[in-house]
Order: sequence, then C-alpha cells, then structure tokens
Amino acid sequence: MTYVLENLQVDGAGTLRCTPCTAPVGPAEVGYRDLAGTFDLPLSVGQSEMIAGKSSAYVLRHYACRSCGSLFDVEMLARDDAPALRQNS
Repeated sequence: MTYVLENLQVDGAGTLRCTPCTAPVGPAEVGYRDLAGTFDLPLSVGQSEMIAGKSSAYVLRHYACRSCGSLFDVEMLARDDAPALRQNS
C-alpha cells in the first residue's frame, strides 16, 4: 500500500521537507513520525461520543510540521503506544 503525504516531500539530499513552508523535517530514513511535532486529542473529536465512548484509553495522534503546523498524518492508537510502523512503498 502506498501512503500519499501531500505535506511532505523528499529533496535531492534525502531530507524530508514540509511542502507548504519548505522547512526541513529531518532525514527521510528516520521517518516523519519520529521527527514531527505531535499532539493528541480524544476520539470524541473525530466522532460522536456515542460511537467513541467516554474512555480516554485511545486518542487521535496528530503529526505536524514543527515550523508551520501543517498536518502530516493522524492515527488512532492507545494513549501510551508508540507510533505505528508504516512503510511507504
């Protein structure tokens, strides 16, 4: 599966850059989730409380540019989990 990340690009030197502001994010081989700024929001932000429930065990983790705040990705995971491993292909 190929993941398209519109707000990230790899330059000729192998550096991830934020597309909107062109700020360097870091080396492409490290992976954007380990380099981006993050913030968590409760599941109820993404769906109604009736569906999401009142549990705070799961969150929506947002990955964004540290320079301009452009959003790279969002994933749902347990509050204390590390980012999911995802390979672009």
